[in-house]
Amino acid sequence: MGWSPDEEYVAHVNRALDTGLLDQVMISQDRGWYDPDKPGGGTPEPFTHLVDSFLPALRAPGVDEDTITTLTRTNPFRAFAR
Repeated sequence: MGWSPDEEYVAHVNRALDTGLLDQVMISQDRGWYDPDKPGGGTPEPFTHLVDSFLPALRAPGVDEDTITTLTRTNPFRAFAR
């Protein structure tokens, strides 16, 4: 199973934001390097895709830093805080 391009996910997030769902969306990373089709699982890659690629793509259409903070820190904290 391949990865969808970031542009598709950026479009999904922007649609959610446009419909007023900011407080209901979280962004995190679960993009590992393991590939069961390759010996030893493949070549390890850093877990930096979110900050190196996705968030810059999300910022490009004009998502501001306060919104990024809400999506990556505030909402996850609220969802998982006990």
